[in-house]
Amino acid sequence: LVVDGGPEDRLEVRTILSEHGFDVEEARDGEEALRRIGQAGAPPVVVLDRDLPDMDARQVLARLRSEAAA
Repeated sequence: LVVDGGPEDRLEVRTILSEHGFDVEEARDGEEALRRIGQAGAPPVVVLDRDLPDMDARQVLARLRSEAAA
């Protein structure tokens, strides 16, 4: 899962990972990433931009950890 507010940045990371055989999903902000993970489960890898439009990476990680512990 690539989480980045910039469409160009998401495309660049998607292209690199896809060229190496990875199936890539995208989210444009922290809420979308959390929603996707809540619906489909945690992916093996999350590439998370530090500064997202709606929250920073630490906030996303804290919510993921608290939801995983619940």
